[in-house]
Amino acid sequence: SLMQGLRFRPRWWGFLLALAAACATVSLGNWQSRRAQEKRDLAERFEAGRDDAWRVAEAPEEYLARMRRAVVGLEIQVRQIEGKAKYSQNRSAQDVAGMRAALASGSLAQRALAEEIARWS
Repeated sequence: SLMQGLRFRPRWWGFLLALAAACATVSLGNWQSRRAQEKRDLAERFEAGRDDAWRVAEAPEEYLARMRRAVVGLEIQVRQIEGKAKYSQNRSAQDVAGMRAALASGSLAQRALAEEIARWS
């Protein structure tokens, strides 16, 4: 291969995701009241197990009112999703194997990508 012996970081893999959607703002009063319990549940879930766990009920009402005014509600209605993953870009099997091996010894995300490349190559 022409690239043999050269040190470089090839960028010949990637993902593309396209959404066709409609987006609109929503009435915050109704939207927020419907989501209030979800917010409390999320806070409790992420604070669980902490010695200094925080609960929404402990927050001063003035603070909560200020946070509610800062929220912008969006409703997104997805009509279509298209995706594509490209891992090899017409590279030799040796190049793909080398990239897969390099990624396999990396971070968690890099190892996941190595597994995906192995599945598709």
